Amino acid sequence: MQPIVVKRAKFGNTTYYLATMKAMDVVNYVRIPRDVDGWENLTPEERYQREINYKRVKDHIAPYLAKNDDRFFGAFIVSIMGPPADFESLDQVLGKDLPKMYRNLFEEIGVLHCSKGQVLTPLDGQHRLCALEFAILGKDEKKQDINTFAVNPAVRQDDVALILIQHDRVKARKIFNKVNQYAKPAAKGDNLITDDDNVAALIARELVKNLLPEPHLVLLTTNTISRSQGAFTTLPTVYESTLTFLESVCNNGAKLNLLELPDQTKVDLYWGESSSLWQQMLSNFGPWADALADRSPNATKQRSDLREDYPCLKPVIQRAIIEAVAEFIHDGKGNVAKAISHLNRIDWSTKNSIWQHVFFGQRGTIISGPTDRNFATKFIAYLIGAEVDENKLLAEWKERVPDPKGLKLPQRA
Repeated sequence: MQPIVVKRAKFGNTTYYLATMKAMDVVNYVRIPRDVDGWENLTPEERYQREINYKRVKDHIAPYLAKNDDRFFGAFIVSIMGPPADFESLDQVLGKDLPKMYRNLFEEIGVLHCSKGQVLTPLDGQHRLCALEFAILGKDEKKQDINTFAVNPAVRQDDVALILIQHDRVKARKIFNKVNQYAKPAAKGDNLITDDDNVAALIARELVKNLLPEPHLVLLTTNTISRSQGAFTTLPTVYESTLTFLESVCNNGAKLNLLELPDQTKVDLYWGESSSLWQQMLSNFGPWADALADRSPNATKQRSDLREDYPCLKPVIQRAIIEAVAEFIHDGKGNVAKAISHLNRIDWSTKNSIWQHVFFGQRGTIISGPTDRNFATKFIAYLIGAEVDENKLLAEWKERVPDPKGLKLPQRA
């Protein structure tokens, strides 16, 4: 391995070296821990890395590198295994005749010499390392050709940042555990705010910006609204329900690719369908229109009271309603306007006893989990005329009711 230009530094009692290396050299010289000789013989206590999720690498990280000109990775934390690397500072090379200000600076800048007996392996970044290899070589972990993206030759010349640390088994394990312990994943709402490759997230943000621009009406990073809050809905609710609607109505039920934007024609189609859906629902679906009749902060209590009286104003039920409308349209029963006309014939008040075991659980609390929401979606879809297996729906409903004797599905709206 060629000498590496580095900046020496110290954090706590750990000396480390900052460097950059071409991506192709990283692939050639940095080895995934399981490929290091003796790794298989280490005890669980001696190991510090998890197994690589190759599907995630192949389906998500490597395509990001190969397809995205704006690609970027943070620094790899790399352990130097074997004999200590030899650091040669610039002040040693250039001599002591340098001015003092340069001498102090050049004491910590220099060259790191790694011998053949040393192995570089990531303490943090093995999935990114694997992705670099896949993106550069176009082959997976089994050396099989990857056909889901084309190799991007430019990736080879990308400058990859490295933090190099002399290997110590105990310290390596501590560093790995602490780096991963404190690397808390971003909340879903935060991802929806920042994700520019997910077409549904992009559309959800535009829907809020254009149709619900008042900041107090939409909570951005949560999926629930408390009794004291006067919000109308949440960004995750708009996102999840719009995504289901687009997949059902525009993509024949198939999942959308959320890793990269489709062509502009599809983006325009998705936006047109989504904005039309939400414009009509907000304006013409009775309980929602009533909640938004006064959009000012002064109407906080009014919206809160309406949400208690009409569970269809709670985010989880809002999502179920949109998904039911999607099923109605997908089944060829009509358009959004017709679905809304059916929705407006339904008694949505909390006093309507049918909601007791549809929207509410045994203790009277609003449903929250996906199983309960899916049932609510099917129940609403049935009410507005979508194609639903009535026998199966009734059987599921009976399982939720303490005394189901004589229970029958209500008439459709």
